[in-house]
Amino acid sequence: MTFFKYTRTILLVCLAALLIISSINFIVDPLQIYPSVFSNNKKNTYKGIAEKILSSKHGLILPKERNYDEFELKKSLLRYSNYSDCAIIGSSRSMQISSSRNNSSLSSICPSIINLAVSGASLNEYIELSKVLITYPRTRTIVFVIDPWSLTSEPAHQWDRYVYFFMNTPDNNTDSLEKTSSATKLIKNLFNYKYLKLSLKEIFQTSQFSNFEEAPLFDTSLGIEYPVLLPDGSYLPAITSDNKVINGINNYQINDEVSYNKNALKLFSSLIAQLKKQFNIVFLMAPYHKKVWELDNQPIVKIMRSVENELHVLAKSLEIVTIGSYNPATVGCKDVDFYDNMHMKDSCASKLK
Repeated sequence: MTFFKYTRTILLVCLAALLIISSINFIVDPLQIYPSVFSNNKKNTYKGIAEKILSSKHGLILPKERNYDEFELKKSLLRYSNYSDCAIIGSSRSMQISSSRNNSSLSSICPSIINLAVSGASLNEYIELSKVLITYPRTRTIVFVIDPWSLTSEPAHQWDRYVYFFMNTPDNNTDSLEKTSSATKLIKNLFNYKYLKLSLKEIFQTSQFSNFEEAPLFDTSLGIEYPVLLPDGSYLPAITSDNKVINGINNYQINDEVSYNKNALKLFSSLIAQLKKQFNIVFLMAPYHKKVWELDNQPIVKIMRSVENELHVLAKSLEIVTIGSYNPATVGCKDVDFYDNMHMKDSCASKLK
């Protein structure tokens, strides 16, 4: 075989392999980020699981391997939910805010709640969920649970969809949030090995969506041995026998040089101004454990103070109600009211007024 024929053969084999990989990823599409051209099963999958959650009495037990798209699930919960007094937008730190528990949250302004919080949420997620709320206005009040990292120059993408879909880190300016080519990233994702592994798993195993089981009756203040997504979209972690050590060291998503980005703050202000035309808006700050505050030499403490002051200034200028504080002493939350350094329990969330 001549060198030319050998090279051509290698190229053809590589092209065939890439074609097979991209076809599998496009057709199977385990996280449902491509349009369905062969059936309506894809678009109905999240609708089905959302309706199952919303109609459940005690919520659904979440599967052990969380390889579903949390963001798409929360959007579907909103689309197919009935009217709620408040929609919660935030990160995992706000997933305990609920109206479906013994310790209900924000009861004075939110008799009923739909919790749209997703892991690691930041400005990108605020914008995208706001678009869904405008399209599906199922509430009168939007509660933005703003974290210390929410308005930094590097928005967070923490769930599976963004691991594959947003493979490039945005530039350090908010313009990139709008200008980043999603089409290019979708194409790159077709050849992503990790996405191929998910696709193959989808083919050879039972779909992950069949693993959602109805939760039994249980005391929400105590929990059960499985993680549960309650009918209002709030999350209840599983009870474990591990005694988690809370040492106060916590700089998750924190850049010790940036507390907030002026362009991001400006963009967020514009978003709020638009939403105020249709909704009541509330800012909420969820507290961190007191041990985080005791280590006052770590960057997050300085940034929490700075961001909290800035949010009060912004809220005043936009005539927005502000609830809570990053400092647990201000809110009245005790050590027992936290799962770890940064995640409050519903007992703490019930004290936010």
